[in-house]
Amino acid sequence: MSLRKGNTLISGVGIDGIDSVESIAPAYNSSSTYDEGDYVSYNGKLYVCISTISTAETWTAAHWSETYVMTVVGNISSVLDSLVSVGGNE
Repeated sequence: MSLRKGNTLISGVGIDGIDSVESIAPAYNSSSTYDEGDYVSYNGKLYVCISTISTAETWTAAHWSETYVMTVVGNISSVLDSLVSVGGNE
C-alpha cells in the first residue's frame, strides 16, 4: 500500500513489512524542497514538514515535527472514517 502526502510518497503504510523509517518515507534531501505535510526520514526518525521549504537547505529542525508510524496510520483511518460518514455508508 502507498500513500501520497504532498509531493512525498509514503510506502509500506500497513504495519506488516515495515522494518525501518526509511521504508515509510524517503530520507531528507538537502537539495530538495518540501511542502507542508510532506514526510521524510532523518537520523532514523519520521518527520512531517510543518512549514513549506521553498528553497533547498540543510536540515532545519524548526521546519519539522517528529511523528510516528501509528500516528500516520491513525490519521489515515480518521480520514477514511470521515469519508464513510459523509457518504452515508456507516
